[in-house]
Amino acid sequence: MDNGGPPSMGGMSGWETLKRDYVYTDAHLQVLRLDPSSRPPWVVRVERPIANLTGQELALRAFYFPEGLGLEEVPAFVLRHLAGVARMRLVLGVPPEPGVWEVDLDPVHVHHAPDALWLDKGERVAVEYDAGYPKPIVLEKLYGLAYRYDRQIWGAPTWSRVGYLERLIPASLKRKVRVVRAPWT
Repeated sequence: MDNGGPPSMGGMSGWETLKRDYVYTDAHLQVLRLDPSSRPPWVVRVERPIANLTGQELALRAFYFPEGLGLEEVPAFVLRHLAGVARMRLVLGVPPEPGVWEVDLDPVHVHHAPDALWLDKGERVAVEYDAGYPKPIVLEKLYGLAYRYDRQIWGAPTWSRVGYLERLIPASLKRKVRVVRAPWT
């Protein structure tokens, strides 16, 4: 399973999908075959030092997002998190349609609120991105989301983090939780 894409854009094309996903990196642009030099004037580009996973070495990364969302001054981990959620949509092949894919821009979620909601064939699927949550938070989110949503899909930037998350899923939730690799860089 490659989990890198193919792009799924539904009725939207090119840079317009950013209005539903909110944050892309250069890796997203490659998957979506977008040229960074042709970005529209409403797309903001910032560079921030950030690690691939919490606690790793920092590297300077470019982030792209629509102007007017207030993301210019947010911490880099918020941009990384939103970019990870955007990559999950691409990995899962979900169209960026209102009523099908809804991303929560709030970087601080109560434990029972997912990063995104995917309405899939009548089921409410909680979408959660993890780049380094501690074990107690992962478990609290797993259980909390299990009671409010039909299924959960968790994403992580590396295969090692995918394996870690899969090992944490309690046996009682194994049928309702899936973990995918969704590299944001």
